[in-house]
Amino acid sequence: MWSFSPAAFEAYITLSPPGMEPFLNLLDPSGAGDKGAIYREMEDYFYYAQLRSQGEDATKDRQIEDTVDLEEIPSIMQAMGHYPSALEIEDMINEAKYAKWDDGRGQLQSALTFEELIKLYVNHRPVADYTQSDLEEALSHAPRLAPGNPPAVGKPSPVTAHSSIPKSGLMALLQQYGETFSREEFEESFRSLLLNEAPYYGKVPEQSSVREFIEDILGLVPSVVPTEAE
Repeated sequence: MWSFSPAAFEAYITLSPPGMEPFLNLLDPSGAGDKGAIYREMEDYFYYAQLRSQGEDATKDRQIEDTVDLEEIPSIMQAMGHYPSALEIEDMINEAKYAKWDDGRGQLQSALTFEELIKLYVNHRPVADYTQSDLEEALSHAPRLAPGNPPAVGKPSPVTAHSSIPKSGLMALLQQYGETFSREEFEESFRSLLLNEAPYYGKVPEQSSVREFIEDILGLVPSVVPTEAE
């Protein structure tokens, strides 16, 4: 159970800066605000999403507006390094869609402003990045789920960056846990991800190391938690 202190909350609101400043500080803890690289990067994605929604190959004059369609939220989040699940995407879109429902007009929103996008991002992104150990722990389930192995019981054996991960085990992992993937979705997702990437060219290898899968196939650079010795 958790408790809530109205007095502490009211004091926090009173002491907090007005407007967007608290959200900009969460977006970029360096304090650079709207002059910082993170803000500018997100602004670029915001306007590119507008252009994309108008058609990347359109020949008509572009209409630069103050809002972006709600359907562009997932792409912008992913471009910023946050990869929400399908359920989390649905929650974010619904939050933006119903943001002004109770203002007396009862209208649903079909787009959101850049400031609203920043608020949505800082409120939904993970507080801390996934670490190398987080990803290794998740991938440790894949080898024992490969077809032909006995039913998984208890905790999986730890893996290292050099441990081998079978494609069949990855597919079984994604089919059995979380928001499940079908085989077709698995193949199509990695085909899109790796289409122009040598040496894969749209296909996940039958065997890959943990490091190869994380860094080369997914293209992630997970944070590393230093040990006490370090």
